[in-house]
Amino acid sequence: MTAATMKKDEALLLHIRDRDLVAIEVRYHKSCYLRYTKVVTNFVKMSGQDDEQQVYEKSYSSFCKRVIEERIICGKEILRLAKLNKLFIVEVREVEGLDASSHKTGCLKARLKRSHPVLCFTRPFRPADSEIVFVESFAVEELVEGVVQVNSTEAGESNKTVGESQQGGSSSHHLRDVFHAAQIVQNSIANSTNPIRCPPTSEDTTLHKAEEVVPDELYNFLAWTTGASNEPKESGKVKVPDEMHHRLLSIAQDIMRLRAEGRILLPKRTP
Repeated sequence: MTAATMKKDEALLLHIRDRDLVAIEVRYHKSCYLRYTKVVTNFVKMSGQDDEQQVYEKSYSSFCKRVIEERIICGKEILRLAKLNKLFIVEVREVEGLDASSHKTGCLKARLKRSHPVLCFTRPFRPADSEIVFVESFAVEELVEGVVQVNSTEAGESNKTVGESQQGGSSSHHLRDVFHAAQIVQNSIANSTNPIRCPPTSEDTTLHKAEEVVPDELYNFLAWTTGASNEPKESGKVKVPDEMHHRLLSIAQDIMRLRAEGRILLPKRTP
């Protein structure tokens, strides 16, 4: 009950609020229970630590109420940590009339983790991107769609002309599908095992080795994108003409090498 209240998980509170959990025979997996109530344990640990003297207390309290609680926890918004820090700097200027432009995102993150342990901080694949912040009770589907919306908003702000010209393809559903597909392909590349070891042998330059190295998801995505195949296939590589087969394997290896920043041995690039 305490964890659900802290997370403002109304979907769960609807069933257990003001009710005898023993009488209604609530059941749960031990691992699920520990994971869900971890927020309470973290809160107790952080509360027991010696509190450092925090600056901008009045501004921080106002910021948490207007942004963290209303927008992220209740409104289920997903915001980047860098944007939260900018909003906090604005809040300090408006509430206390002080210049907090030098305030660091790391300081805000540490403070938020202490005061709001229900928040999650996740760093994207690209190291240059700021962490995204969201409430722990997010469902996976909601989280993915929310991240897509964050990225699409940033893209729209940086290039409005392109966004306006793509009327049919700028819908959230279309962007979500494209984002899902890209993540699946990216994960297939990241999780693929490279059987080529150094020093390579003559067998490592064969067509069979190239077919073994290139993930099915990447190969099929390229085949569907180029029109080489219209066959939906869940496992294995789709069938394409031999000429296209060699070209697709070559392009796929270039993509894999780009993803690994050259730190990978591939049949196409093996000396």
